[in-house]
Amino acid sequence: MLSMFNIRPEADTAGNPIPLKADMLLNEALRFIIPFQCQITPRSKHHEHIVREWVDS
Repeated sequence: MLSMFNIRPEADTAGNPIPLKADMLLNEALRFIIPFQCQITPRSKHHEHIVREWVDS
């Protein structure tokens, strides 16, 4: 499913990508990625159509 989308870093006001940080929260048993901003868009109109059909079914 993820292969149908472009996943890119969020852009600043000048349109430059904001670098992603792979920061983690740690506890005794698990590690969690700290949430980050990103842009998720369909790779093409064809991919968008496939996803919409899947959602509507």
